[in-house]
Amino acid sequence: MTFLYITADQIGKANHGAGSVTANESEALLSLGEGTYWGRNQFGGEGGEPWRWDNEAVDKVKDYRQDFGKIQIVHFYAGTFSRTVAELKRQGCKITYTAAAHSIDESRKEHEKLGLPFPYPHLTEPDLWKRYVQGYLDADVLICPSKHSADVMLSYGATNRIEVIPHGVEMPKCKECSGAITSVDDEGYEVDRCTRCCMLPGIEPIAPLPQQFTVGYLGAIGADKGLIYLLEAWKRLNYRDAVLKIGGGNSHSPWMKHLVEAHGGGNIQLLGWVDDPWQFYSLLSLYVQPSVSEGFGCEVLEAMSAGRPVICSEGAGASDCVPEHWRFKARDVDDLVECIRYMRTCSESKQQYFGSACNGLLPMDSEWIRGEALKYEWDKIRARYVEVWKSIL
Repeated sequence: MTFLYITADQIGKANHGAGSVTANESEALLSLGEGTYWGRNQFGGEGGEPWRWDNEAVDKVKDYRQDFGKIQIVHFYAGTFSRTVAELKRQGCKITYTAAAHSIDESRKEHEKLGLPFPYPHLTEPDLWKRYVQGYLDADVLICPSKHSADVMLSYGATNRIEVIPHGVEMPKCKECSGAITSVDDEGYEVDRCTRCCMLPGIEPIAPLPQQFTVGYLGAIGADKGLIYLLEAWKRLNYRDAVLKIGGGNSHSPWMKHLVEAHGGGNIQLLGWVDDPWQFYSLLSLYVQPSVSEGFGCEVLEAMSAGRPVICSEGAGASDCVPEHWRFKARDVDDLVECIRYMRTCSESKQQYFGSACNGLLPMDSEWIRGEALKYEWDKIRARYVEVWKSIL
């Protein structure tokens, strides 16, 4: 059997976010048998979105079939590959497609609110939109990382089979043992270093909470990420003894600085690109994902893997993975203010329990939080993908 993984993104570029998703999806698919993967690097780099990748891929699959014969399953992630999907369906392939969809209408509203253009004709012009979304609608199975994404795809007219499989998380590797369970001591004997340096084999110990209450956000700086509401909430809280840290590739941009000046207040630090996400999370008392509409939000599970409490907008798909009392309404500054205030009270009073959900009290405990993240380790998530693919072979 031959399997093929195709994405408009880069595969495994980083240890978090889309790079991690593409690396783990492709690994899961190719565990079924012989095959290969094509990402942005295999298509020759940047430029020409959104149609370029489709135009290149449709020619590549024809050549690939000539060289290797029938392709059993092709899985797509991101971008638009409608022509390629149609060609593969003509060849009799089974098609699955990750649809980490967010609401175009909600995104456009946020752009308009901030006075930003919405320069995506493939999302706004009916003919281009039909071409853009057709590959998703033609897939045998859509794999959505959240109920939010599944609902969005249904609103786009999806009638195909939909499976909800959340994105996974890579646990932070222990720096002392470099993630290895065994190592060799000075006398040449193998020893289990993890019993001395970390609670779980190869996982970095949880750092203590900072003395100063510290709230953080890490990720893309886009109009629909809800940062304006986080800034407004932080200004309203008016903490004199706390800090808000915002990291991400564009967090030093003139637009982000303007957003802080126009809507923020209090102690706010813009960090720019963050090389080590888990070092960033270890500096926090609380992580916030304020998205208006987002397919998932890998940073939520990453922060939890570092043992940090999280509050998450219901507009972010990762809200599926957190307790009810860790969620707030998208765009609702009042709700966000109360959530931050409440979580600070819990943190500083060192309360072990808070709220009531999941038929019981939820421990406000860093080891419990990490345990919740462990439910979404990538090995468990990869196995769920494999189950779907086996079901359609």
